[in-house]
Amino acid sequence: MSLFKSKSTPFITEKSRYTTHYTSMKTENIFQILLILIIYLTLQPAEGINCYECVHNNQRVKRHNRYVYPCAEFDNSDKYIMKCPDSKLCVYQKINLSLADKQISVSTMDGCTPNTTNQQRYDEVGLVQEGCIRHNSAYKPPSSEYCYCSYNLCNHAAPPNISFSIWAIIPTMYLIARYGFQGPHS
Repeated sequence: MSLFKSKSTPFITEKSRYTTHYTSMKTENIFQILLILIIYLTLQPAEGINCYECVHNNQRVKRHNRYVYPCAEFDNSDKYIMKCPDSKLCVYQKINLSLADKQISVSTMDGCTPNTTNQQRYDEVGLVQEGCIRHNSAYKPPSSEYCYCSYNLCNHAAPPNISFSIWAIIPTMYLIARYGFQGPHS
């Protein structure tokens, strides 16, 4: 029996024990924060939603006891934000007009839907769901697409085609794949 430790036997120092414990605590904290973030982002707001709203023409108009400004002048300022306490969806509209030599697209931010935040009432009436609906009419040449989204200010210029929640899940999956999941250590 040798008095010295062999090179193949790991020698654990206080520093390496601290580093291992610190790393696992850091990983646990990351996962706790990400879990809280995902839960927060996927919950529907109970008190309503904030949506962007603008008008097609070049003049401001009074609507809902407030001025609504032209989409052409949109500058991300608060004057374009509409508070929608009784709604849970914002609306975005894209109108396509085919002319002889080109196609013109006009985008609008139409504020919020008349939906209610009361889920039972929402289910009874069968109001619109999150996603996009295309309208093609034989009587009206322009086709239009209405998109509905469910998080604050989601109807900005070109809303995403996938739920905002997915954007919270993607980084989580990346971190799990990169660092792995380390459960609590005893």
